[in-house]
This record gives sequence, C-alpha cells and structure tokens, in this order.
Amino acid sequence: MDEFREFKAEMLEQSVYCSLVSTLRFCRGSLKMPPPADLKFGAKGIRGYRMILPNKLRGDRTQREAVRHSERITRFSGASRLVQPFFSALWLAFGLVRPDEDVEYEC
Repeated sequence: MDEFREFKAEMLEQSVYCSLVSTLRFCRGSLKMPPPADLKFGAKGIRGYRMILPNKLRGDRTQREAVRHSERITRFSGASRLVQPFFSALWLAFGLVRPDEDVEYEC
C-alpha cells in the first residue's frame, strides 16, 4: 500500500521545471508579454505522502495538505533559479533539506 503513497522527488521536480520552461517560452514568445509577472508554484493533496530521493532515502509522511510558493519575476529566464525556493519548501514539508544547487532537467 505504501507504494501508492510515495513519489520520487526528481519526477515532481522535472515536471515543475519543464512546465515553467514551457510557460516562460510562451510568455516571452507567443504572448510577447513583458515582465514583470507573478509566478505561483504548488503541490496540493500531499498529506500522508512520502517523498523518495534519488539515493532511495525517504522523507517523513507529510501532514501538510499543500505547499505553495509565489514570486514576482522581472525577467523570463533562469528557470532553475526560479524553482529553487519552491523545491526547498517542498522538501521541508517532508522533513528533508534540499541541497542548495540549481537544477536543469531535460524537457
């Protein structure tokens, strides 16, 4: 039963990162929207889940229903820098401390 209440950290991070990269391209390209803009990141419905790290370490089962982060940006670039605060807050919800490093996933 536990296998249905766990998720891999890198899968969620890659999904959020790639969604952000796509959104920034759309804003900059198709919409020709000038900055600034407000970004909102979130994960909800996570109560009772456990996050699994690449080294197979598992975080605590979170009691939080959701983790959210918002940020006002002044340019449409640097996706890895923009997602870092959300990823750190998410890891903390599972009793883990995320390494302070930029991420860049293949999208």
